[in-house]
Amino acid sequence: MKILISGGTGFVGRALVGQAFASGHSVTVASRRPADVHMAFAQLKVAANYPDLSGFDAVVQLSGENLFAKRWNAAQKEVIRKSRVDSAQAIVDAIAKADKKPRALVQASAIGYYGSDRGEELLDETAAPGDDFLAGVCREWEATAAQAREHGVATTCLRTGIVLGKGGGALAQMLPPFKLGLGGPIGSGRQWMSWVHIQDLARMIVFALEKEHDGPLNGVAPEPARNKDFTKALGKVIHRPTLFPIPPFGLKLRFGEVADVLTGSLRCSAERALANGFEFKHPTLERTLADVLHHAH
Repeated sequence: MKILISGGTGFVGRALVGQAFASGHSVTVASRRPADVHMAFAQLKVAANYPDLSGFDAVVQLSGENLFAKRWNAAQKEVIRKSRVDSAQAIVDAIAKADKKPRALVQASAIGYYGSDRGEELLDETAAPGDDFLAGVCREWEATAAQAREHGVATTCLRTGIVLGKGGGALAQMLPPFKLGLGGPIGSGRQWMSWVHIQDLARMIVFALEKEHDGPLNGVAPEPARNKDFTKALGKVIHRPTLFPIPPFGLKLRFGEVADVLTGSLRCSAERALANGFEFKHPTLERTLADVLHHAH
């Protein structure tokens, strides 16, 4: 397949480019600054944002403002919303203009679709959305991308969990205090964390494109973990104690409203991916952390 990736130079995008090449596909990265794109793939093509999509079989849209880039206020919330909705709309508009439409679109979304805290509820793709700010953004994000279906394009909204990989993502934020022996569970530690190895996430995107999957898909591993178990596994892998519980109010003071993403409980199911025939290479947490952190050194 000829695949166009928007957001291909980001944390997930870089892994996806490598996975798409490994799967035998041709890749073009769309960028507003093509001259600034430097990646370790000689065969990578770079296009201005967004080219004529008539030459592409599939499109992946990963762009969006980092949730932790700045403390949230009304203006930053609008930046977060607009960066996601506008980029999805730009892809849909490009699809509408294409003489020959791509067959498949994977649009990034997030498990924040379900809200910040659903307690013990097991959340599959049919679960009702949440009612907080991020859930609202995800609903609008997905509804915008869904317009691609009007043009006959199989559209997957990939509701991504906590992505574990080297060089970025959640672990880049977590590791410094843990390496100092200052890591610990957040509050009671009973809240659920739905996570995924970055390579499995990249493989799931390619899988959805190849299968022309249509509909929402949870981008999470089959075994969500309670925060206290995640904390214990991370401490074990890096050989550090995890004796210092982190009070939720401390996170709220540091990060503001976005701290709800860190303190809430989302227990998401990977059953739809499994039922569609996707096979996880990294289904268990401790082995995932060992794999990621081993390759990080």
